[in-house]
Amino acid sequence: MAGLLLKDYYNLKSQLKMLGLFLILFLVLAISMKNSGFFAGIAMMLAVMMPVTALAYDERAKWDQFAVTMPVTRTQIVGSKYLLGILFMAGSCILSTIIAYIIEKFSFSDTFQFFCIFFSIGTIIQAILLPLMFQFGTEKGRFILIGVIGIPVIIVALLIQPGFQIDFHLISLLLKVAPIIAIFIYVVSLFVSITIYRKKEL
Repeated sequence: MAGLLLKDYYNLKSQLKMLGLFLILFLVLAISMKNSGFFAGIAMMLAVMMPVTALAYDERAKWDQFAVTMPVTRTQIVGSKYLLGILFMAGSCILSTIIAYIIEKFSFSDTFQFFCIFFSIGTIIQAILLPLMFQFGTEKGRFILIGVIGIPVIIVALLIQPGFQIDFHLISLLLKVAPIIAIFIYVVSLFVSITIYRKKEL
């Protein structure tokens, strides 16, 4: 598993440099606007794209056909992408939470809720996206990505109309359990992807 992660790191090395530059640019914008949510949203989506980009590199190099001849299982191959995804997601959310604490002067409770929101949303997006990528490939998956991200945004926009009442107590309760729910969905997604990949002809 460590070797698979190291392989992805070398593949993504050039992307990581560009990612760092983007994050610095968006951090400057977030500070100027005093809007940490803007930076967190960008960082979250960049983290979502990392395992997808790693899969795209593998497809382009036809690495999967070579990998099955090596002493690694299909479960390990899929698991490495999920581990890569959750590491990037956790890292981006921790960074965003620290920046939010500095920019917004949040209390500890607000800072924790900020982390829960972005970690949960990002993890669930990855959980939906990765099985689709394993099933349809990254080329078709790019169009699916638009739907995965766009449809929830449209639904929320339609729900939140003038006069819409928000139950803040319910939201506060949901935020406390949201990361647990997100991780559970992520684990279920992992097993779905493993099943898909085991049946896939390489």
